[in-house]
Amino acid sequence: MKKLIILFIAIFSFGILSAQSTTDSTIRMFNTFTGIKFVQNQQEVHRADVYDMLSTNNLSSLYMYKASVNESMSMLLGLGGGFLIGYPLGQKLSGKEPQWEFAGGGILMLLVAAHFNSAYKNNLALAISIYNKQFTNKTASRLKIEMGLNNNGLGMSMRFRYN
Repeated sequence: MKKLIILFIAIFSFGILSAQSTTDSTIRMFNTFTGIKFVQNQQEVHRADVYDMLSTNNLSSLYMYKASVNESMSMLLGLGGGFLIGYPLGQKLSGKEPQWEFAGGGILMLLVAAHFNSAYKNNLALAISIYNKQFTNKTASRLKIEMGLNNNGLGMSMRFRYN
């Protein structure tokens, strides 16, 4: 009976130990229809929390700052461009003579805003990438297998390179 109890405890303990999972501290960024979504440990993380985490690393903090400047410029130009497009449309709907030059300027502003928005996403992705590098396994090795002639004839060698 003692052996059965010890066996049951050993199996139960092994089941608990093997159920442990490691936490994934890396941040992942996804583009959605409504904006950008951040995920860490399979849970959505708020933008302010991501910015707080990125500010702990100097280089990722620099790229995060660049991203926020690009985002601000994108929003300002996008709002201005939208107004300049909407104003002539409102004039047309009210029966007045629209000034289509404003709409042309608004389209140009929206194109520049799209460029700043792209730079925002690129800088933010770079900041997250730099932040995530601190969590990579630095002891992982890369195996390189070589076949060729050596002192003993035809042979195969395996070389390990550490990061």
